[in-house]
Amino acid sequence: MIFKYILNMRHKFFLLHGKIRFFINAIFSLFILDSVDKNFKKVDVLFLCSDMDRALIKNGLLYSQILDPLVEMCANSGISYECVTRPFSRFKTEGLFSRSKTINWSYAFYRKSFWRFFLDNKVAPRVIVGIGICHRLNRLARLRGIVTVELIHGFGLAKDDYIYGVSARKSRDCLMEPRCYITYDETTFGTLKGVSFDNGLVDVKLARHHFYDRSDLWNFDILSSTQKTISKYKSVGYKFVVLVTLQHGYEGSRDFLKNIIPNGIIHPLLTECIKERTDFLWIIKPHPVQLMRSDWRKTYRILCREFSGCHHVLIDDFISADIFAIFHFVDAHITMMSGSVVEAAMLKVPSLGLCPSLQGSMNTAFEVEEQQGLFIRGHLTRSSIFDFLDEVQKKMACNINHCFSLYKNKSAFCYLEEYL
Repeated sequence: MIFKYILNMRHKFFLLHGKIRFFINAIFSLFILDSVDKNFKKVDVLFLCSDMDRALIKNGLLYSQILDPLVEMCANSGISYECVTRPFSRFKTEGLFSRSKTINWSYAFYRKSFWRFFLDNKVAPRVIVGIGICHRLNRLARLRGIVTVELIHGFGLAKDDYIYGVSARKSRDCLMEPRCYITYDETTFGTLKGVSFDNGLVDVKLARHHFYDRSDLWNFDILSSTQKTISKYKSVGYKFVVLVTLQHGYEGSRDFLKNIIPNGIIHPLLTECIKERTDFLWIIKPHPVQLMRSDWRKTYRILCREFSGCHHVLIDDFISADIFAIFHFVDAHITMMSGSVVEAAMLKVPSLGLCPSLQGSMNTAFEVEEQQGLFIRGHLTRSSIFDFLDEVQKKMACNINHCFSLYKNKSAFCYLEEYL
């Protein structure tokens, strides 16, 4: 009874801590003044993105792997656009690849009426493309004849998963939904297609993986640099490479994930297994949200402390690398319950899921990948982890090679053009 009480109090503390952190972040964001150039122009497309969705580094600038490829395509196609960072942002315009403008002070001043003011007095786009477009903006845009396109951030989202914006259907007000959802995998596409949107007011599209739209893919810079780093370690004897993807939410910010991982970052059992298998090369990849949160330094220190002296464990080398590029050169993937399972399956990399919820409330997640033999619902036990790795090694001997074939679906940019 006492133990249960302590766990509940711990969860409440994490929730309170999250709210306090958000408030502090909002206060500090006010030190980032609105972009000097406030003369927003009338454009075809308005791009919206938050700090959390810019977890990659390109040319020394923060880069959104989902949004910024579309920004580049608009620029190359002569389509006029404007980029705005969803408030509250901690980064200046000069540090962002898309040169997205900050609106912290304007948003703080106008609050609920901000988006109405912004659309009526600043920009009049034909299309708004974003990640996490708020319900109020969706409604205002529809009433003005502006198309809103929501890019789904995540893979393998099933019927029980939280998908930003879909909750608006509970109010029976389809005007609060975006005009179009663009998904990047068949599971998420099927989930959203299964939602009953009234009167055909919402489109759901399936696009190819956004990795294939990156401009630096076609000269293979993004792949060659990743391969070069991994090959350097393979040359000293590591023949088997395992990618471990972390997740946010286990620190207490998501109810169904609370009290599973003691430190909220990586389970001690998995840490022990990684330390024990020194014959493998292990890559630890934090979640993009973890990278952009204000407590990232604390997370990083914990990881460094856990794997201090482990030369077979890589953390720094791939912190800001594109995860899809990494999947081209690894042999196995272990996670708690990350949607990167779907991305791994696209390249025929087998995954092991260790989260207990995969056996319970999330037992329908990754069913497609499971049927393909590319996903195992494991347990938080040593035998589950080592049996998985042994099985993957046996299949490697049968020459199961990675697959690098372009997604045959249309680019998200093609769908965007249809609304212009």
